[in-house]
Amino acid sequence: MRKLILGALVAVAGLAVSIGVVFGSGSSNTLIRDAASRSAGDVSFHPVSGDRSGKVSASALARRGFKYRETAPFTLQPDGQDDDSRGGTGRCPRRWKAISGYFGSNSEQVVPTDSFVEATSERITPRLWTVIVHNEGGTEANAFVGIVCGRV
Repeated sequence: MRKLILGALVAVAGLAVSIGVVFGSGSSNTLIRDAASRSAGDVSFHPVSGDRSGKVSASALARRGFKYRETAPFTLQPDGQDDDSRGGTGRCPRRWKAISGYFGSNSEQVVPTDSFVEATSERITPRLWTVIVHNEGGTEANAFVGIVCGRV
């Protein structure tokens, strides 16, 4: 029971932070969102087969109300290069909503620059989530981005 409550609290906290990022973002993030729309086409998301420790299967994750989708690793150029920021927009399956985004990297110099639910001029699209990462280091780095989907 404790694990269920703790998991729910973590999910709610992640959702609150993500919503804060979306609504707290200033107009300066339009350049990042433009970069995201350009880079979203060159990475594809795939379902994660289980948690990274190998202790939980994908079907068990779905029964708990979460699905994870992430990209294959991609290369980030050193800071100052044209493509030192990259990411992608992942789509959750039908009847699932995007609740958060995440990333991983082989370098401590890779940082997230933005993570938000996709919106068009007409409406918010709750199945889409965009994650953008930036390489602040002086050497190439590998990274991946992912999204967390929650059952509706």
